[in-house]
Amino acid sequence: MGVTLERRKYAGLKAALLGAALFILAFAGTVHAQEADWDDPDYVKMMNRAEEETVDSNQASSSSDANPYTGYTYTHASSLASADIVYGVDVSKWQADIDWDAVKADGIDFAIIRIGYSTISSGTLSEDPYFEQNLKEAKEAGVAVGIYYFSQATTLAEAKAEANYTLELLGDETLTCPVVFDWETASGYRNENVSGSKATSICQTFCDIVEAAGYTSMIYANYSDLTTWLDTDTLAASYKIWIARYNTTTWTAKDTSDWDYSWIYSYWQYSSSGSVDGISGDVDCNFYYDTTYGITNSALVDTVTGVKVKANSSTSELTISFSALSDVEGYEIWRSSAYDGTYKKIKTLTGSTSYTNTGRTEGREYYYKVRAYITVDGVKVYGNFSDITYAYTAKLNSYKVVTTKADAHVRLHAGSYKTLVTVAKGTALSVQAITSDADGVRWYRVKTTVDGETVSGYINSKYATVKVKQVTSVKAAKVTAKTITLSWKAQGGVTGYLIYRSDSRNGTYKKVGKVAAGTTTWKNSGLKTYTRYYYKIRAYSRVNGKNTYGSYSSIATLGTTKTSYKAKTTSSVTLRQYAGTSYKRLTTIPGSKTVQVYYRTKDKSGKTWYYVKTTINGKVYKGYVSGSYIKKT
Repeated sequence: MGVTLERRKYAGLKAALLGAALFILAFAGTVHAQEADWDDPDYVKMMNRAEEETVDSNQASSSSDANPYTGYTYTHASSLASADIVYGVDVSKWQADIDWDAVKADGIDFAIIRIGYSTISSGTLSEDPYFEQNLKEAKEAGVAVGIYYFSQATTLAEAKAEANYTLELLGDETLTCPVVFDWETASGYRNENVSGSKATSICQTFCDIVEAAGYTSMIYANYSDLTTWLDTDTLAASYKIWIARYNTTTWTAKDTSDWDYSWIYSYWQYSSSGSVDGISGDVDCNFYYDTTYGITNSALVDTVTGVKVKANSSTSELTISFSALSDVEGYEIWRSSAYDGTYKKIKTLTGSTSYTNTGRTEGREYYYKVRAYITVDGVKVYGNFSDITYAYTAKLNSYKVVTTKADAHVRLHAGSYKTLVTVAKGTALSVQAITSDADGVRWYRVKTTVDGETVSGYINSKYATVKVKQVTSVKAAKVTAKTITLSWKAQGGVTGYLIYRSDSRNGTYKKVGKVAAGTTTWKNSGLKTYTRYYYKIRAYSRVNGKNTYGSYSSIATLGTTKTSYKAKTTSSVTLRQYAGTSYKRLTTIPGSKTVQVYYRTKDKSGKTWYYVKTTINGKVYKGYVSGSYIKKT
């Protein structure tokens, strides 16, 4: 993520450097050959490194305590003293090509990879061109991966768009580390005037959408913003925190203790000038703190029993309930998107034994466990976790998967569990929910009938393909003089929808839009008045890096609106069902006949036609006539 940028202007430096088409970015003894991009906030950070690494040179050490990537010795907060510390990096296109095998061999165990960013000038959603390459090669090298999106959002709607765009780019990729919302602001940035309260809401909006999609979210911000700008107490209660602080500690000299925050962070970006094998030049370096579940003493605290999870009528809610225990202070509810995956604490309850978990994804299975706690000498002591209980959210649209291998096993849980039944290649299975195993691989909870007995279990997505249906009910939800908003019927099990448009019914269709699953509307702006356009849509499912497409919808003929006008035919002309001489003849309109013109369109050869209405011998006709025979009155 480059360098933590305080609120200061970069206009002078920008003006001095704009004349060059190719820059050598030289800082801290590092050289990167890349094109200048003043619309990329990461680039601006690198060119305007406002916060130097304020480390004491006396702390540089050759001892075993010295950090292998910076040479400095770092002091960790006492609150994290029991955590296992994992080394990692974060990268973007500004690191260019990376040798991930060398990175892994140098002791780096995780990487947070930039998936995209919003431009400074307009907030345009942009993909990092190295994202797919870095994600693929880092995984292949055995490096745990997460991703980050560099925001420039100024409204909740823009934060929502950034989150949905991130999920769209991510597809069905599995991650070990979180999906990060990179929140930073500075003079010259698009979001420089956003208040702290609005920024907090923006962070929440992005993270809630990511969490609902089944990923762990995290907020990245610098020390200053986390301690004086954002409502970090509120954010840290629901999401992981990643602090950027280029020093050998995360606190300042004026702090009275080594830990004066009321919240804990999970990641610390401690340097922007680390040296790691396999990465040319400087790179951001990070610590991840792998904390334990705390102190457990089953002799002092009983185990919670009677845990139940029930899907509500809402497709985004699950309610967890359990039996009350006596002599405990409260309960913690933990959730995972995999039966034997990583569990995250989502709620602490006092005085209650039920909780409704909102914001979940339609048709996804979630896993919960609960534990009780008491406080002994100021330290929380926990009972053992309850048994894992799980349920899936209700879904609006059922769908099926088709097995692709004859030995496809339906198992008791997602992973290497007991085989309940083996199904033959080509078997269609009804999907009840989506889940994943501990490695993040997608599994389907399915139902099938074998020898008259109904069996429910789980099948690996590697052995089954979603049967993507044809999109139906494509229509105009709203039209204006220069916009058309399309809508269509939602499908289950798809990753998203692709929208295609043509200027003529049988012309060449080009992809003009793409939306993620859960969205069934799309606004086409910048259109011409009085004009008809032709649309078709198809759904797709992306699993294991491969897209499966449904067939195209029927063509939807839609036009922009504006008051119709009167015209006359210049000579006798044929009225046809569609634009083009090969279509059905409806009637012949005589010359000098008044017609009402509603739209213009084109035929396959690019010639203009008009959609008109006229009355001949007392009968009303509607259809298309060649533009060569129409003159506005």
